[in-house]
Amino acid sequence: EAARLFAARVLATAARDDGARLRTAFQLALARAPKPAEQTPLTAFLATQRDYYRANPTEADKLLRIGLSPPTTGDTVELAAWTSLTRVLLNSQEVITRY
Repeated sequence: EAARLFAARVLATAARDDGARLRTAFQLALARAPKPAEQTPLTAFLATQRDYYRANPTEADKLLRIGLSPPTTGDTVELAAWTSLTRVLLNSQEVITRY
């Protein structure tokens, strides 16, 4: 649910360009810009998620209904793909403190 709402915020506040959206997500989650070594695989991951949710729109709908917050409106495929990407960011070592 947190990843879904985070993705909705990124999609609402950043330009329609994936690079700008990725930079916004990094800034919000990590307070820094993505490194080239991070940007390339995450952009590829986003593309695979888009392909998956285009082929499986019911799975996108299921993903977007998780949690107590009301479902977000808009392009379900795009939101589901970005939800998957923001989940990766939120579960990164840099976000999760394990000390």
